[in-house]
Amino acid sequence: MGIWVRSQDRKCLKQCNNLFVLGKSVCEDDYKNEDIQPYLVLGEYATKERAMEVLETIQLLIETGVKSIKMPKE
Repeated sequence: MGIWVRSQDRKCLKQCNNLFVLGKSVCEDDYKNEDIQPYLVLGEYATKERAMEVLETIQLLIETGVKSIKMPKE
C-alpha cells in the first residue's frame, strides 16, 4: 500500500510508503540511494510547522482513499 506523490518541483513521481518531516522538508525513505542520501525530499516549506501541516493533509487524504497527490508549491 502507498500513495503516489509528485514532488514539489514536479520532477519526480514516486509511490511512497513512509513519509516523514525532516526540518522544513517532507521526505520519503529512499533506501536505493542510501549511500548518497537515505531519503528523498518531496517538498520544502518555510517552517517545520508548515511541513507538519502538509504531512497531516497527506495522512487525511490517504484515509479518504486518495491514490495520488502533488506536493503543494509555496
